[in-house]
Amino acid sequence: MLKLALEPRGGFSFENCQRNASLERVLPGLRVPHARKTGTTIAGLVFRDGVILGADTRATNDSVVADKSCEKIHFIAPKIYCCGAGVAADAEMTTRIVSSNMELHALSTGREPRVATVTCTEWPQLTSNIPPPAGSGQDAALAVLEDRFQPNMTLEAAQALLVEAVTAGILGDLGSGGSVDACVITRTGAKLLRTLSSPTEPMVKRHGCYRFAPGTTAILTQTVRPLNLELVEETVQAMEDSTGFHFCGGSLISPYWVVTAAHCNVSPGRHFVVLGEYDRSSNAEPVQVLSISRAITHPNWNAATMNNDLTLLKLASPAQYTARVSPVCLASSNEVLPTGLTCVTTGWGRLSGVGNVTPARLQQVVLPLVTVNQCQQYWGSRITDSMICAGGSGASSCQGDSGGPLVCQKGNTWVLIGVVSWGTSDCNVRAPAMYTRVSKFNAWINQVIAYN
Repeated sequence: MLKLALEPRGGFSFENCQRNASLERVLPGLRVPHARKTGTTIAGLVFRDGVILGADTRATNDSVVADKSCEKIHFIAPKIYCCGAGVAADAEMTTRIVSSNMELHALSTGREPRVATVTCTEWPQLTSNIPPPAGSGQDAALAVLEDRFQPNMTLEAAQALLVEAVTAGILGDLGSGGSVDACVITRTGAKLLRTLSSPTEPMVKRHGCYRFAPGTTAILTQTVRPLNLELVEETVQAMEDSTGFHFCGGSLISPYWVVTAAHCNVSPGRHFVVLGEYDRSSNAEPVQVLSISRAITHPNWNAATMNNDLTLLKLASPAQYTARVSPVCLASSNEVLPTGLTCVTTGWGRLSGVGNVTPARLQQVVLPLVTVNQCQQYWGSRITDSMICAGGSGASSCQGDSGGPLVCQKGNTWVLIGVVSWGTSDCNVRAPAMYTRVSKFNAWINQVIAYN
């Protein structure tokens, strides 16, 4: 099998297409399921160092939204990708056929596939005088590209323009929607960027948090049981300095991004991120130790009031998702948090307010949410709408837990609603502690990720 030509992307299997066609020929009247074309907005442009492609992630079956997480960027060769409707069998089958032909061509000639060879294999659909958009949202996207495209753009400028163009298509077309994906192709290789922007937030609540391959339909075949709390541990990572000293926690939200607290004062040159760790005394765990390329703190962070206590960390290399490492879902901007909702925080912070004893294994504790009025009875006017109160019932986060997650179970998914921020100096378990309210910062988080 030509495995290199069949990169495992997308959520559809087309192995029965020929069988279905044969069945329809020999069994008159039989109608097997047929794929439909979908609404979409896709675009691409050339920048200084390569090419960037982009697409929305919503698939429609006629006028009905069929999939909110399909992938419309298709693999053809290691440095060649194309955009097309993510759940349409014709698009995926065509790209797989072309991909196989390119692999055969490479094996027979000993040369890497070229775009010219690909376009000769299938009838070219791209325009030559302007950056090509396509799909039902192409008119709005094209207007943006025609107005703002410049030759020799930097990657940052090209990425921002691409997001703006696809967003225009999403907002101007009922058949497009979801988030914006992209693929950057340079001489050194290709890099897929998922969820660069979410222009339809808060309508799209589940981007980046799917439990099934994009494009598939989930069919319930057994009784659903609550998730084990150990899953929370798999989305938490430690931050350590160059000596290996643990000082803060954080939460992985995408392959390149971690959210933590601003008061942790993370420095890309001195600190790094450890993923998939549970027992810090063990050397046998398959942890990932990643450098930090950028630390972006919220512009309204106030160290005196601890308001807007949030920092985003961009990793120098992407996290590899495993059974121990996976991203956590962000709370949507309109997330409803009823009082008494069961939530969990985790970390390797101090075990009590007395002494400096820290655990080797990751600790977790269940905390109830506390109303703003109840919290203000203890803390007064220091509480703002950018904070969440939790605890005060016999357990608390403590020094060393800062930046770590406060997650709540919503159905079968754990959602990040808070980031460990501040509390009493002695970690009083009868006093509620403060957590940065993640839902207040959705727009800022999406903007930072999109433009960095």
